[in-house]
Amino acid sequence: MLAHFQQTINRLEKNLNELKEAQKEALSKGRQGQAELFSVQEGSNYDIAELFSPVRMTAMAKEYGLKGGWSIDDRCTDPITGRTYDLRTKKDQNEVRRLIKRDRPLVLTVSPPCTLFSIANQGPIDPRELAGAVEMIKFAMEMCDIQRREGRYFVFEQPQGSRAWDLEAVKKMVMRQGVDISTMHQCMYGLKARDTMGEAPAYKPTMGVD
Repeated sequence: MLAHFQQTINRLEKNLNELKEAQKEALSKGRQGQAELFSVQEGSNYDIAELFSPVRMTAMAKEYGLKGGWSIDDRCTDPITGRTYDLRTKKDQNEVRRLIKRDRPLVLTVSPPCTLFSIANQGPIDPRELAGAVEMIKFAMEMCDIQRREGRYFVFEQPQGSRAWDLEAVKKMVMRQGVDISTMHQCMYGLKARDTMGEAPAYKPTMGVD
């Protein structure tokens, strides 16, 4: 997963450099309005922020010359906002909407919990827990669409076999113009599993939408 995000960050960093060069050219010709169109990153407080994730990509951002923002999750305290978030609640969802509107992160990584959607989860599922999980996926898609509509970037990821890909909100996002979907195998980037027999590459195909 980390390797996939690193590749995405590298690609976006290259795009940023190209945008900056185009902006310089537009300014030199006196086309201020055109320069503003090229400057996608203008007004963004952060180059990357994370949703449904502890501090990961934001901590690595500095290594790539980028500015990391907040990391929103219910498992750990975000160092910027100083709190945790339960994104099943309307109150915390509204707070995230406010953060995105204020900070306009250039890239938003979105990794909602996949446990209840896993094909490995064959036992009975609490309807209330499932409803909460579906609500988080819907909210995730809403945040991705905000990024898309405002000309910024997002990366949404789930295991390839996740049932979340069958949800209507996800299907609609995947079909939108300009949205790409890809599959990567984490074992190719060093993911390993360990048991009493030893260590071996772990089979975990993951799909990403950006």
